[in-house]
Amino acid sequence: MPSPITVSFLEMRPLEAARILEQESAQELALFFREVPPAVVARTLRNLTPTKAAGCLEHLGGEGASILRQMPTGIVAALLRRLDAGRRTELVDAIPHSASLSLRLALRYPGGTVGSVLDPHVLTAYDHMTVADLVRLARGAPEQLLEYVYVLDGTQRLVGALNTHQCLIAKKSSPIGSLCGTNPISLRARGSLQEAWSHTGWARFSILPVVDREQIFLGIVRRREIGASSDARGEPVAKLQGALMSLAELYWKSSVSTFLGPGDRQSAAKQ
Repeated sequence: MPSPITVSFLEMRPLEAARILEQESAQELALFFREVPPAVVARTLRNLTPTKAAGCLEHLGGEGASILRQMPTGIVAALLRRLDAGRRTELVDAIPHSASLSLRLALRYPGGTVGSVLDPHVLTAYDHMTVADLVRLARGAPEQLLEYVYVLDGTQRLVGALNTHQCLIAKKSSPIGSLCGTNPISLRARGSLQEAWSHTGWARFSILPVVDREQIFLGIVRRREIGASSDARGEPVAKLQGALMSLAELYWKSSVSTFLGPGDRQSAAKQ
């Protein structure tokens, strides 16, 4: 069992820890990680090279499911694609179905596509709903509330995007469809990450909606996750860009409680 000091180092300095652990075999690392809390392992695993991280998962087998649940869907999908089909299925099946839906969806799309890193867990509303309806939805799922609420028609097609702050000054009886902007910028699920990375929409947004060829809404992607992919840029995203995006998200999380109410602040902060 690793000492508390070792676990603390892994948790607080995952990048430095990964550089040290990279020298060990994947099998030895798997044995070591079995004795470390999954959330701590996840932080370290994200900083290992993909080859070494996938090798650890290969040796961990189904036990790796608890670690994968602590990691972003796009990163998990990329690692699982490096495993053989049998091991990949074993790991996905070991994750509770409700928690693995986004992962199963991402694995439907080939690596290097926008769909492979999308997150479906985002609050949406229908265009006929009112602001009051939206507030009730948000309070029921505060962890899914982003800066924008994506507005759908009755066929699940994306028809608009509503800045959540607009709801603070709008009448509760106002239909959402009358408030949201139309023809929202979106990415196609089958589009490549390289194309997505150069999309002009990132000049205004850190998150963009994803649709299929029929304009059916599938979820969202974050710029930092596309930028962190070697499929998108061939190199890690610049540290300064990552820091700026983190600051933007911090601002949003600090202001979301104004919309939801103080009681929902903790849940929303888990996004």
